[in-house]
Parts: sequence; structure tokens; C-alpha cells
Amino acid sequence: MNTLYINNILSIFILSLLLIGCGNSSSDNNINNNEKIINNKKPNDNKKNEKRLYENRKDLGEALFFDKNLSKNRTQSCATCHDPKQAFVDKRHNPLMLELKQAVSLGDDNKSIGNRNTPTINYASLTPTFQHTSSDAIGGMFHDGRAKDLKEQAGLPLLNPVEMNMSNRNEVILRIKENENYVNSFNKIFSPGILDSEENSYLAITLAIETFERSEIFNSFDSKYDLYLEGKYELKKEEKIGRDLFFSNEKTNCASCHLINNSTILNKKETFTSYKYYNLGIPKNILVHNKRVVLGLENKDKIDNGLFENKDILVDDQKGKFKVPTLRNIAITSPYMHNGVFQKLDTVLKFYEFTRDNNLYKINPETNKVWEKAEVKDNIENVHLLSGKELDQEKINALIAFLKLLTDKQYQHLLEGKK
Repeated sequence: MNTLYINNILSIFILSLLLIGCGNSSSDNNINNNEKIINNKKPNDNKKNEKRLYENRKDLGEALFFDKNLSKNRTQSCATCHDPKQAFVDKRHNPLMLELKQAVSLGDDNKSIGNRNTPTINYASLTPTFQHTSSDAIGGMFHDGRAKDLKEQAGLPLLNPVEMNMSNRNEVILRIKENENYVNSFNKIFSPGILDSEENSYLAITLAIETFERSEIFNSFDSKYDLYLEGKYELKKEEKIGRDLFFSNEKTNCASCHLINNSTILNKKETFTSYKYYNLGIPKNILVHNKRVVLGLENKDKIDNGLFENKDILVDDQKGKFKVPTLRNIAITSPYMHNGVFQKLDTVLKFYEFTRDNNLYKINPETNKVWEKAEVKDNIENVHLLSGKELDQEKINALIAFLKLLTDKQYQHLLEGKK
């Protein structure tokens, strides 16, 4: 499995470089230009889209990514839930999302909500294609790997009734055809008349969005940690302690789940995830569950079985497993866990300590109550968590200081006030 995985991730990385460089304009290689475009983008400004002929897949994919017309009520784009100013997570301040502590996202109909936290798509293009055996799984997109790769993932939110809510692929294509510039661009970039075929059209849409999501703005590798590896940043005392804790199998064992390759801790393209799946005994997000029950989106007995809900997984011992997330930008992409049940990194680390019987943390600091029981009680795998030493508050603070180093340069201003 390890050899297969390493070969696969190398292939994915090489492919991403080829896609970024193939047929793109000079702006593809200019991270500063990309940052300016992303941060100043007005997602609903479709008049500009109608006047510009796109020359390559990346630029077309960028336009599609920000286009609210691709949702049922023309209220939501990909960027709505993956806000480029917020490390591509959903930080909207509408009343319902605030009520739910931004744990899940609001849909295009302005009333439906999902049951899982919107993950960042920073570094998502480096995720290996989903693969599994009878006892293990790795890679894929979403928390349960139900999309095998980034291209497949790009097309699913458009059709999800609690997201962009389009009825079918043809409805999406008709929205594309409303924009003459899109029609001309698809004909030029892919092939003349491509929008006359539903299958080919939808594939082209997902390829364009995928190519944009493989561009450097999503994969900048310019955090203070990256500068440290290049000898351009000197770690502070607390950051050094946190680094040593993170990479120590004896003290924390973080690296067993949050490194691509345990054999080298100085990988300059480290995404800080193994892309594997575990059930760590995460509690149900009662707040979200109860609201979804009231809205008629799920029944009161609903259990989120994670990986087991992937159509490719049919064995019971995969219930409750979710993919290990990247730790890149983790300090600014709260709330945490697949269902957004925890608001702070401090809480996450104390929950891990609780699962390995650290007597210091028997109470959830966010609720001041005992920790809720696991949503899926079978198949809990905390063997990795149990193999480290107990951490006091000082060491937890040091770990958080290290994790803050993983914040991309363009988002470091968001760290102010983060604990």
C-alpha cells in the first residue's frame, strides 16, 4: 500500500505541474497577479465574463469558479463556500450559519444546510486518486472520498440539492450557453460544438475548474514553515518546541497521520496529511443535526457513517472513518473535524488527549461539560493517539504555535487573535 501510495502521489504532483503549465498564459506563473485577481474578484460580476474571451482552461475555470449563475437561484458560486479570502473555506456571516457556528454551509435556496464542514481546497490538487482495499482506503475528495479525484469533485456541488442545487447536467450547460463568451471560449479551448454534447460539455466544465484549482494560488507553499525549510525564517522558542513535539513519535505521534512520508520530515512539498481514513470517535454535531431534522433534511436517528457511505465501500468496519485533512492553513480554517463540532485547535488537541485517558482534560473547554460520546462507536481507531506522552497546556500551546507556521503568506493576517 505504501509503495502504491508514494508512486501515486508523485504521479499526481507531476500531473498537476503539467496541467498548470500546459496552454496557460504568462499569468499562470505569476503568483502576485493571481493573488490580486483572486482577492479582488467579485463573484457575481458576470458582465465582465460576457466581454472576455478566455484563452485557456485555467482562466475559463476561474470564471466558472466565481459564477453565481451556475446555481439554481443564481445566488451561489463555488467561491461562496470556498472563499479565496478565507483560505477557501466558508466564513459567511448570515444568521443561520452564525447560529450553527459556521460548522456547515448554507445552500443556494438560502435555507438548506449540509451535514459536514466545508473543507479548504488549498492543496487539494495534490490528493491522490481514491483507492481502497477491503481494510484500507486512501485519497479521493470530500470527507468520505466519494469523488475519486479533483475533476469528479468539481462537478458534484453543482448538482447537490443543499449546495448549488442545479437539477441536472443539462441545466448547468444551458446556463453556460446563456453566456456567449463562455460558448466561444469552450469552442476555442476544447473543440467546436462541444457544448452540444451533454457528456462532453460537463467533462469540459469540470476539467476547466480542476485546472484552475491546480494553479499556484491554491498551492503556494510559502508559509513561514516553508521559509524555515529554505533557511529564510528562524523559529521562535515556542515554535521549536511545537515542531519537536509534532515530529516526535514518542511525544505526540502526529506524524503518523499528518505526513505524506514519515521517512523525511523536511519534505518541501509536505501537505501534512497521509490521506488515509480513521474513526477517531468524533462526537455528533448535535446543533447541526437538530437543525437538519427541523428542516426535514435528515431523520432524528441519522448517523454519519463517513467512508462507509462511499458507494465503493461495502464493509462495516469502515463505518465512521473520515479522511485525514491537510494541516496547511489549519489555524485559520476553523471549525474543525468533518462536522465542524469543535471551534478551536486547543479543543481538538484536548479531545485527542482525552481519548488517550489524559486526566487533565475530562471536560470539553467549549461546552464546560463532559465530552459527548462518539457518533460511531464501533471501529474507533485511536491507536495512533495512544502512543504519545500526555501533553500539558504549555505543550499544547507550543503545538498550536507550530501549526500556525503552516499558514500561507496571503492568509497570515488572519492569524491575529487566533489561539
